Amino acid sequence: MRAAIANQNKARRRLWIETNPGSVGLTSRDWVKLVRRYRHRCAYCGGNEGGIHMDHVVPVSRGGRHAIGNALPACQACNLSKGAKLVTEWKRDDPAWSQDVRRVRRTRLPLSA
Repeated sequence: MRAAIANQNKARRRLWIETNPGSVGLTSRDWVKLVRRYRHRCAYCGGNEGGIHMDHVVPVSRGGRHAIGNALPACQACNLSKGAKLVTEWKRDDPAWSQDVRRVRRTRLPLSA
């Protein structure tokens, strides 16, 4: 039963990607080059546990294109936790990231001579 639902979801997603007017496609060769560029690591956290997934920076369900310029390698944890959110929405919900942003804002920049 679960496998059938998963297959239906995959088919629905493929159809969505193929009918998206801005999608230009992403070849497996381009994807391999991109993963190699990131050294088989997640673009967000640098890990690779659970394998490398294709993450759409702007989710396809929100009008993003299925193209090399909108895809990044992501570990399973980052990809699944991001879901259909934009990166800014996803990181805003992360308390650790929010603290880092506050710390950076309070840091004074050195004056140039």
